[in-house]
Amino acid sequence: MILVMFDMDGTLLDTQALITEHMAATFRSLGLAEPTPERSRRVIGLSLPVAMAKLAETDDTVLIDGLVEAYRAHYRASVLTDQGREGLFPGALEALQ
Repeated sequence: MILVMFDMDGTLLDTQALITEHMAATFRSLGLAEPTPERSRRVIGLSLPVAMAKLAETDDTVLIDGLVEAYRAHYRASVLTDQGREGLFPGALEALQ
Protein backbone atom coordinates (compact mmCIF):
# COMPACT_ATOMS: atom_id res chain seq x y z
CA MET A 1 0.00 0.00 0.00
CA ILE A 2 1.26 3.47 -0.89
CA LEU A 3 0.17 6.48 1.12
CA VAL A 4 0.46 9.90 -0.47
CA MET A 5 -0.31 13.04 1.52
CA PHE A 6 -0.64 16.59 0.24
CA ASP A 7 -0.73 19.99 1.87
CA MET A 8 -3.84 21.41 0.20
CA ASP A 9 -3.72 25.04 1.34
CA GLY A 10 -1.24 26.94 -0.81
CA THR A 11 0.08 23.78 -2.46
CA LEU A 12 -2.85 22.46 -4.49
CA LEU A 13 -5.43 25.16 -3.74
CA ASP A 14 -4.86 28.86 -4.30
CA THR A 15 -6.18 30.32 -1.04
CA GLN A 16 -4.38 33.68 -1.04
CA ALA A 17 -7.47 35.77 -1.77
CA LEU A 18 -9.47 34.08 0.97
CA ILE A 19 -6.63 34.40 3.51
CA THR A 20 -6.17 38.11 2.78
CA GLU A 21 -9.93 38.66 3.18
CA HIS A 22 -9.85 36.84 6.53
CA MET A 23 -6.92 38.97 7.67
CA ALA A 24 -8.80 42.16 6.78
CA ALA A 25 -11.98 40.98 8.50
CA THR A 26 -10.00 39.96 11.59
CA PHE A 27 -8.37 43.34 12.03
CA ARG A 28 -11.61 45.16 11.21
CA SER A 29 -13.50 43.12 13.82
CA LEU A 30 -11.10 44.33 16.50
CA GLY A 31 -11.25 47.97 15.38
CA LEU A 32 -7.76 47.91 13.88
CA ALA A 33 -6.58 49.18 10.51
CA GLU A 34 -6.83 46.42 7.93
CA PRO A 35 -3.57 45.16 6.45
CA THR A 36 -3.35 45.49 2.70
CA PRO A 37 -3.68 42.30 0.67
CA GLU A 38 0.00 42.65 -0.26
CA ARG A 39 1.08 42.76 3.40
CA SER A 40 -1.19 39.82 4.23
CA ARG A 41 0.22 37.75 1.36
CA ARG A 42 3.76 38.32 2.69
CA VAL A 43 2.94 36.53 5.96
CA ILE A 44 1.20 33.50 4.41
CA GLY A 45 3.07 30.42 5.53
CA LEU A 46 4.15 31.82 8.89
CA SER A 47 2.56 30.51 12.05
CA LEU A 48 -0.59 32.47 12.83
CA PRO A 49 0.81 34.19 15.96
CA VAL A 50 3.96 35.29 14.10
CA ALA A 51 1.90 36.49 11.11
CA MET A 52 -0.43 38.50 13.35
CA ALA A 53 2.47 40.04 15.26
CA LYS A 54 4.08 41.15 12.00
CA LEU A 55 0.86 42.55 10.55
CA ALA A 56 -0.07 44.36 13.78
CA GLU A 57 3.55 45.43 14.29
CA THR A 58 3.35 44.46 17.94
CA ASP A 59 4.69 42.08 20.53
CA ASP A 60 1.60 42.51 22.73
CA THR A 61 0.70 38.86 23.36
CA VAL A 62 -2.84 39.70 24.46
CA LEU A 63 -3.51 41.49 21.17
CA ILE A 64 -1.81 38.77 19.15
CA ASP A 65 -3.87 36.06 20.89
CA GLY A 66 -7.05 38.05 20.19
CA LEU A 67 -6.13 38.37 16.52
CA VAL A 68 -5.38 34.66 16.26
CA GLU A 69 -8.71 33.71 17.83
CA ALA A 70 -10.64 36.18 15.65
CA TYR A 71 -8.92 34.87 12.51
CA ARG A 72 -9.74 31.28 13.43
CA ALA A 73 -13.38 32.23 14.02
CA HIS A 74 -13.57 33.90 10.58
CA TYR A 75 -11.93 30.87 9.01
CA ARG A 76 -14.29 28.38 10.69
CA ALA A 77 -17.31 30.40 9.57
CA SER A 78 -16.04 30.53 5.99
CA VAL A 79 -15.66 26.76 5.79
CA LEU A 80 -19.44 26.63 5.66
CA THR A 81 -20.08 29.64 3.41
CA ASP A 82 -17.07 29.70 1.05
CA GLN A 83 -16.80 25.99 0.31
CA GLY A 84 -15.34 25.33 -3.12
CA ARG A 85 -14.36 28.95 -3.65
CA GLU A 86 -10.64 28.33 -3.90
CA GLY A 87 -9.45 27.05 -7.22
CA LEU A 88 -6.67 24.63 -7.94
CA PHE A 89 -3.33 26.04 -9.00
CA PRO A 90 -2.70 25.61 -12.73
CA GLY A 91 -1.43 22.09 -13.39
CA ALA A 92 -2.40 20.73 -9.95
CA LEU A 93 -5.11 18.41 -11.27
CA GLU A 94 -2.86 17.07 -14.00
CA ALA A 95 -0.09 16.44 -11.46
CA LEU A 96 -2.47 14.36 -9.35
CA GLN A 97 -3.70 12.21 -12.23
